[in-house]
Amino acid sequence: MSGDTISWLRSPRYGGDSWEAEPPLCEDYELYRVQVCDGDDLVREVEVSATNWTYAERAADFPSGYGAEVRVEIAQKSQVWGYGSVLSMDLG
Repeated sequence: MSGDTISWLRSPRYGGDSWEAEPPLCEDYELYRVQVCDGDDLVREVEVSATNWTYAERAADFPSGYGAEVRVEIAQKSQVWGYGSVLSMDLG
């Protein structure tokens, strides 16, 4: 995470054996669900089609700053299997 921009690497569904380059998409589209949670509460959810997201609404969602239990969760969507495993990062 850099400032208000969060970035991640795409996960291979299949055909991702090489360590030399970004794994192939193997889907008709690239889509990720990004969720911002405060403890058990979902604060914001967006879908993005790139491997980064700028949290432009951060000041509105957390006017006093992040609490200790704030995290972002990212899951890649597959047209066959739905959402995959969740990447979770603490922001607090």
